[in-house]
Amino acid sequence: GEDFRRAADCYRKAEFPRHAAAAFVKCGAWRSAAECLEEVFAEEGRKSGAHADAKKEQALQKLVRQTARLYERAQDYEKALAVLEGGGCGIPAAELALTLHQPARAADLFLEAGDPVRAAEALRDVGEDQRAAQLLGQHYRDAGQTEAAAKSFVEAGEFMEAADLYRQLEHFEAAGRCFSKLDAFGQ
Repeated sequence: GEDFRRAADCYRKAEFPRHAAAAFVKCGAWRSAAECLEEVFAEEGRKSGAHADAKKEQALQKLVRQTARLYERAQDYEKALAVLEGGGCGIPAAELALTLHQPARAADLFLEAGDPVRAAEALRDVGEDQRAAQLLGQHYRDAGQTEAAAKSFVEAGEFMEAADLYRQLEHFEAAGRCFSKLDAFGQ
């Protein structure tokens, strides 16, 4: 272990962070390995800039996930989460946020990553049922699932939106119930 530690330190001083990270892993120095990998993906990101092709982007995402796993092994979960967020790994970041009992943060991350269904689940976990229903309503409407959207909008208290969708479906009785709720709530 001590030989790997010395090798890692030498690689780090010589500015070979990828080699240093590998040596730090071999001696179980997870935080040092993660810090070195973070340098690697920061440098790779600067090199490719906005012109990264799909293969390079995939390789960068893999580096980000590896770095986060190393921070997790070092038991620095907040740093792991920050690395995933900053590196554009929304779904893994959201899943880690759930593990860390941060459902509101997970919901935002799932939403940013384009997974409104899981965002809604996380919102329900923190008692934000109305916001969850609203998200699902928008998702179902955009996906062309009109009836599911209407039901979600009713749950969210968005009766005008629900009534509109029920009218499109020619469910006039349901639309009428929504309109009467609008009157009752003064919307």
